Amino acid sequence: MNVSALSAEEMIAHTQVWLTEPAQSLIAANAVLSTGFLAVKSAATALTATQAKYGDASAPQRALSEEAAVCDARHDARIRGTAQFLEALARLREEPIYLDYLAFLLPDGPGAVSASYDAEVGAAELLAARLDQDAAMKKAIKSLSVDGKSLLTFVEGWIADARRIGEIMREKAALAATEEGPAPAVLRSLRNDWAKKARAFHASAALAGLDEATHTAIFGRLEAIKKASRAKKAPEGDTPA
Repeated sequence: MNVSALSAEEMIAHTQVWLTEPAQSLIAANAVLSTGFLAVKSAATALTATQAKYGDASAPQRALSEEAAVCDARHDARIRGTAQFLEALARLREEPIYLDYLAFLLPDGPGAVSASYDAEVGAAELLAARLDQDAAMKKAIKSLSVDGKSLLTFVEGWIADARRIGEIMREKAALAATEEGPAPAVLRSLRNDWAKKARAFHASAALAGLDEATHTAIFGRLEAIKKASRAKKAPEGDTPA
């Protein structure tokens, strides 16, 4: 039986099947099977320990990615809202000065929301520098009110979100440099060991004198996977042997 293609998680799951009823009692009642299964269980224990140690290694990375997504969504919403607000003022008041404000804030236009994280961070830093250097423009933007809040508050908000995205990128890079996981060769060796012992365990059924019902209860799941795998490989229109 070819079980080498199973993932580490699938190998652990199959071992758990053998550790639950009715398979557990059926294996324990047969000396040949119980001896072979001890080796499988030992290999599964090594795999489980490795998965438990490294399985959540990417959890901090995922948390940072989720935070970056929240910051990016808020950053983009503030940019779009600011652009729409200034464009509306320019049309309703028929004063093109508001389009000048928009060009100052977003020289590349509202399409900046489609930029990469790196580009967003860079654009935010450049905007912060422009605001620091142009007191008159900063005052003019601050004088505009949106729902009782200065427009500058929203502009500074998207700058802060972009800066946080930059920090998150650096934190993720640092995590990637320090996180440890099982070397591919180690995990492959553990999987190969489980597969070898699982094949020997299955082969021992021929010596164990199992009746059909007992054999199906213990090995039915693995054999179903084998049949499904052979069916996928069979040419269209052919019936797997």
